[in-house]
Amino acid sequence: MYFSTTRVIILVLAVSYVESRRVKRIVGGIQAAPPPPDDPVVFTKLYSKDARVEGYRNALSGLYSFLAIPFAYPPIGNDRYRRPRFKRLEGDVNATVFGQPCPQPDSEGYIVGSEDCLWLNIYTPQMPDESTGLPVIVWIHGGGYRYGSANQYTAESLTSKSVIFVPIQYRLGSLGFLGDGTTEFSGNAALFDMAMALRWVHEYIHFFGGDPKQIVVMGQGSGAQAATYLTTTQRSSREMVSGVVAMSGSPYTPNAVDDTPTQTNKDVIAINSCQRENETEIVKCMRARNFEDIIRADSKIQVERLQGQNMVRTMNGNVGYQPIVEGKENHRSLPGFLEENPRYVVGNGTFKKVPLLTGVTRDETANSINIKQIEKIFMTTTKFLDSVTNTLKKNGVLGNVMNTLLPGVEKVLSLSEYLKVSDKLNVMQVVSKLTEATTDALFNLPAILTVQTWTKVAPAYLYSFEHIGRSSNRGSTFLKGLPIVGNAQPANNTVGHGDELAYLFDARDIFGKQLNNIKPLDETDKKVRDIFSNLVTQFAYWNSGQGVKNKAAFQEFKSDQSNFIRIGQEAMLGKDFRFCQMALWGAIVKPSSKDTSCKFIVNQLASSLLTATGNLTSSLGNTLGNTLGILNLGGKKDASGVAPAKSGVQLGATANKQTDKKGAVTNNR
Repeated sequence: MYFSTTRVIILVLAVSYVESRRVKRIVGGIQAAPPPPDDPVVFTKLYSKDARVEGYRNALSGLYSFLAIPFAYPPIGNDRYRRPRFKRLEGDVNATVFGQPCPQPDSEGYIVGSEDCLWLNIYTPQMPDESTGLPVIVWIHGGGYRYGSANQYTAESLTSKSVIFVPIQYRLGSLGFLGDGTTEFSGNAALFDMAMALRWVHEYIHFFGGDPKQIVVMGQGSGAQAATYLTTTQRSSREMVSGVVAMSGSPYTPNAVDDTPTQTNKDVIAINSCQRENETEIVKCMRARNFEDIIRADSKIQVERLQGQNMVRTMNGNVGYQPIVEGKENHRSLPGFLEENPRYVVGNGTFKKVPLLTGVTRDETANSINIKQIEKIFMTTTKFLDSVTNTLKKNGVLGNVMNTLLPGVEKVLSLSEYLKVSDKLNVMQVVSKLTEATTDALFNLPAILTVQTWTKVAPAYLYSFEHIGRSSNRGSTFLKGLPIVGNAQPANNTVGHGDELAYLFDARDIFGKQLNNIKPLDETDKKVRDIFSNLVTQFAYWNSGQGVKNKAAFQEFKSDQSNFIRIGQEAMLGKDFRFCQMALWGAIVKPSSKDTSCKFIVNQLASSLLTATGNLTSSLGNTLGNTLGILNLGGKKDASGVAPAKSGVQLGATANKQTDKKGAVTNNR
């Protein structure tokens, strides 16, 4: 009996040993190929919830994409107009197809998209391993808070330089901003969407190889304004941000916040036939409306609010819906997003100390200038510019000091004198004058004010994008629907609002479909793309252990130099950014040297000689239509007979041009 039992035990152990060494074999059929070592699948475990996220890898670029990952529950039913609810990853997540954009009108007036749109895309150059911890760029698309989607922006030019790119979505139009600051109807839902997406990225991005301590928030136009709000006003979100990139958008932009939120509420409620006795019934009525009807009503309000002399509001990318200032927390309801105007927060320096990279395009408003419409509404172009001035005054951007003594000018010059449009100018010259003046007022002045105040707290950097490309990929490709980009063919020889987007992103529609009718970038354009994307990605590495790779490109803005980075076929350092014009517009600026002169402005007014934007005038030797304030490098004599020195230092290459002692382009105008 003893030996029998022993034999049984030995037999069982032998069988177990054989089973442990057994190799599984396929009987019939074809054996499956082994999975690739970099299979685009990410596993997450957070809040005791496991998830398997499947993306895909582009065989040509090697880019890994994880698409339409929800960061919040769909804002539908009773959640419409409410703040978003955080959604954790759980179970199997198919992240291989683009999601729906948020509801908006398309170019033909049809309503497209879905309210189930609170998701984000993740693009990464590599799968995570123990060595990864890449900087992260969270992208907030522009579109005047009414148009656009995350699908339009894929950014291989950025991810190829070892950063992770995360474009996010947020509710648009009245679905994203309607409200009066109360708990039930808080308003600013779109801003809370952005903050929720930022929180999701902060908590989950390390699973995808990102560093949650290196999150740069970046946006263009209205998205740029929102990016600064996330850093300067929202207490919870600003602790997650390591830097801000703001392209053609600023807290100082006129009408950056809704100055009549109560009237906006009344207009939306009335046009949707939801006038009720109390707020609860109003919200109930609005939630019962089809989102298509709400978006159509938004379009009607847009037309009504921006017609006539209000057209000035459209020239900074405005389409009638902006964030609202909710006021200080009263501890009786949920805290608001904007407790005070963001401009005051930046001006007072009460924001987190993080670096800022901001800039403008050369001719921001070029595609929105319509002489016939302006003269029909304002009678004269001079009265139109007076209206622009009044807009700045109303928004507190422009003070009452309107007379300026400029270096090189013998008499005090007023802004009204400078803005007067001579009858001797032809149509092209008038367009150039209006483009220059409105770009200065609505973009360049806010940019200067932003870096001047920001740099008192944290490093700030200013760029100006002025490359005129050959590609048909322009601002209108990305920002369809915005009056500032126009509906006609873009103006020639100009760099309008949004045109720089083509040098970071390939053209896609709001559904993620690649646009094939776009003329591709030529070799020069590709060089500029490399320069611009380098600038952004180097900034993203600001707080990394590696540091900035090319510190020559990052000379901190100094108010006594107004230094900036000029982006063209080369990247060059410049000084005295639009010095003379900014002084006339009321900015407190100092010349970088005693040689800085504004005599050319007097000569310009006296002779009424203007050129189309971007061309040189032989009499002045300056780029009068150039809204960036760069000295003409052609070395032609100005009206005083003095030839300005060729100057400039090339970033990333050996400079061939003569420089000043500090190696910067000077602006002796």
